[in-house]
Amino acid sequence: MSGIWPFFNSSFSNATINKILAEIDLDQQQLGLKMSDSSASDQLPSSPTNLTASKLLQTIQENDHLQQSRMEPPVLHSERPHLNISLFNKLIDQPSFLDEISLAKNQRLITYVSQPEVLELMIEYILVSVDLSRDRNALDASHNIFEGDNNVEVEAEEEKKPLDVYERALQRSHTCSDLLVLSSGNTVAVLLGESNLLEKLWTGFLDRDVDEFFQTPKVSHSDDESETEPDRSTESADSDQFAFKQSHNVTLFNNFLKLIDSIATANINGLMNFIRFQQKSALITNQFLNFVPHSPTICDLLVRLVSTDKPYNSNGLIEILVDQDLTYNLLKLVKIHYADHQIQDNLCNLLNGIVGISSNVGFWDDSTQQQLNEFGEPLDTEQALAARTNNPNIGPNDLTRQLVSKKCVLEMLDVLINYGHYGLVTVVSVVIEVIRKNNSDYDEFDWVQSVEAVALEEAEDSDSGDKSSRNLPNSRDPIYLGVMLKLFSIHLDEIKDNYLTDKYYKLNKVPKLQSSIGDEIEPLGYERFKVMELVAELLHCSNMILMNKSPKLDYLMYKRDLWRDVKKTESLVMDALNDAINDDVTKPMEKMSLDGDSDSLSRVGGEEYVKLPVDMSIGNFFKLRLLQTNSVPLVILKLHKFAWNNFMHNVVFDLVQQVFNGRLANWDEDRASNQEETKYDDNLSLNKVLIWSLFGDYDTFDVKEFDSDEEYPGFFNLPNYILYCFNLSEEYESHHDFKLGYMGHLTLIAEEIHKFQNYVENFGMTREDQTFEVLKDDNDVSNPYYLKSSFYIFNSLFDKLFESTQFNKWIEFINSRLKEINSMYNKVLGNPAELSDSLVADDDEEDEIGSTPMVSDRNVILLDDGNNDEFRQELEVIEGEEQDVDGGDLRPMRDDEGDRGRRK
Repeated sequence: MSGIWPFFNSSFSNATINKILAEIDLDQQQLGLKMSDSSASDQLPSSPTNLTASKLLQTIQENDHLQQSRMEPPVLHSERPHLNISLFNKLIDQPSFLDEISLAKNQRLITYVSQPEVLELMIEYILVSVDLSRDRNALDASHNIFEGDNNVEVEAEEEKKPLDVYERALQRSHTCSDLLVLSSGNTVAVLLGESNLLEKLWTGFLDRDVDEFFQTPKVSHSDDESETEPDRSTESADSDQFAFKQSHNVTLFNNFLKLIDSIATANINGLMNFIRFQQKSALITNQFLNFVPHSPTICDLLVRLVSTDKPYNSNGLIEILVDQDLTYNLLKLVKIHYADHQIQDNLCNLLNGIVGISSNVGFWDDSTQQQLNEFGEPLDTEQALAARTNNPNIGPNDLTRQLVSKKCVLEMLDVLINYGHYGLVTVVSVVIEVIRKNNSDYDEFDWVQSVEAVALEEAEDSDSGDKSSRNLPNSRDPIYLGVMLKLFSIHLDEIKDNYLTDKYYKLNKVPKLQSSIGDEIEPLGYERFKVMELVAELLHCSNMILMNKSPKLDYLMYKRDLWRDVKKTESLVMDALNDAINDDVTKPMEKMSLDGDSDSLSRVGGEEYVKLPVDMSIGNFFKLRLLQTNSVPLVILKLHKFAWNNFMHNVVFDLVQQVFNGRLANWDEDRASNQEETKYDDNLSLNKVLIWSLFGDYDTFDVKEFDSDEEYPGFFNLPNYILYCFNLSEEYESHHDFKLGYMGHLTLIAEEIHKFQNYVENFGMTREDQTFEVLKDDNDVSNPYYLKSSFYIFNSLFDKLFESTQFNKWIEFINSRLKEINSMYNKVLGNPAELSDSLVADDDEEDEIGSTPMVSDRNVILLDDGNNDEFRQELEVIEGEEQDVDGGDLRPMRDDEGDRGRRK
């Protein structure tokens, strides 16, 4: 049966293809016999014994000439002496050729196409077609890709229009490209074994100009003043040609990337050996960066390759990319194409993809630690290895460490402050992702011990001490966000001026938009929204425990970073012995410049320590900058101006919630039991000052008129602002019959204030007996606002809220309107008890209501499980009803009984 019905045996799935394969086998056999005969006839003749000296010399010269001819490269037509080009072209012209490999699994065919000679020919077809698709005359008519006629053998009803020579050549190259991807499992070993084939394919794609595959967009910005925009005058004339080129060449390019991904999956070590060898001729970073702005596929491939560099089995790719400054060069592309959203999407996805697979979730632990499955059972060795291999997360690494270095952060700030547009969106998205994936509060890592070990190494003699027990710097350390937060704090005023003040209108034209309710409204815009989101996320970063340590620990971590670079270790050790590490790093730092030319920013040979202008922790410094720049009020005051942007309302609520849920008291006031945990802590705790600023005396809410007090910058009255927004919504509702869009988030913000208000009230009731253990400071009156003690601040808040008339309207709002709103929001939807009460009418209204579907005195069991006593009562039986001995009614019911005869 299998020999007749073709679907039972893959070898009979396509008779035409098998017939061609048979011809190929016969041709190779005949060619092999010819080559054997030729080699026999070409053997050197034996020297006769009776030759004269002159004849012997002539014979030697003839043999040398014959040997030299053998060493010369063969001519073009004999490069592949055992490959019949005509039969190969005829084979790939068959319409079912790819199906034979992907569906029928024709092993005979797969074996043939996996031969090095066949792979070489397919690679040649693929690469020459890239030029051919752009120019019909790019190849000579005698090229192998054109050989043969329209070789497809089809039945009469399937006949198609014959292809011309040009179209057939492109179709052949397309088939070869698809074939490499389909048969990648069989070709991987051949390509890695024949490295010249993979190199030909690799360079044939990645060393070409981008415009051979993609239409290069307009350059938004370039550091090269001589660079001009590409000529667009011929775009319309070449649009048809480019459309065809794009459909063909991009497909070939994507198939090439799929093949590389398959090789990485099958043999990443073999691929990495190939990549290392390629760095001698061309850097992989430069090759990929040429295509990254235009190809989302190559971005995905790069993230995939990076994810193979595991912490417990490193293949060296991250080290190569770090040495070639991948992240810095990506940020330069963000600046160059800052106004092109399609390119920014690719760059943003690539950067976020790298950050996403570098989360700080226990990857610095011992890799030999036993893993458990979902049932809590230990995994065996194979299961643990498979779990690690399938996990794309590789933990913290030097790529993300480079991303938050001073060099890269200054590049991000340059884009943010001086360029904006879609480049700003990319930068903010990356910063937010870095903070969320590298929260130091989740680090299973002893930072204090680690940095002190480095300091001790510098101080002690190299022959003393037990160094084996110390956690020396390595490339898989958690990522420290202190440098990034310091730089953003220093430049917060520039960010605020450009995007949160009226300066934004001078820099940008903001046209009105027609809303769905018929009004013209001002759009917030993606730039201002992302900046507000950035401020909220930086505040979250400043609340991390590690960010609230003293500058001394921050400096020790800087020295640890210097030790991490193995290339500089020797010179640093010598400097340490001479006590000469960074003699000038403690000098006061001037305001940073974004041009990178300032001596205080950088120097040859490494990044210089960024010193804060005040002696406080990084987290407290950011909160101080929030106060000095009035950033918090300027964000909150956007609430009523953009009353319908719920995304922005969520950011405002997140900002306020983080302020009120931050640490209130100082470590020394908390009386921490573990004093080691308080080492290097900064006891300033400016978060309480930030909360205090939201209960200021400022009572005007027009952003244009907002002018903060110099003595108390950033202070304004948040409770009164909430009342203002509530009244504004009620007035709008009276005219339009619906509330403004911010009311939901406004209520949540009011709840946050109310919860903190209870904390202040408890403090006021116990402030005499010091139950809260907040201590007085004799210098509170003379100290600046950011040095006020917790006692002074809480005492001031209690006086304002409960012992003065300043917040009477707010207290009244809390006890009336907010209480009513909470009562309404806390009702259970469809509660039968509340429904019953609402349906019970007064005596005067009983006639109008009539019979109600549900009243409170009815014996109705709702949502019962059957255990109610009502179900245990004896069943009522109709008088005269006949029953059997078991209590069941077995007699047939008469027609005249109807429902009366059934058991109730």
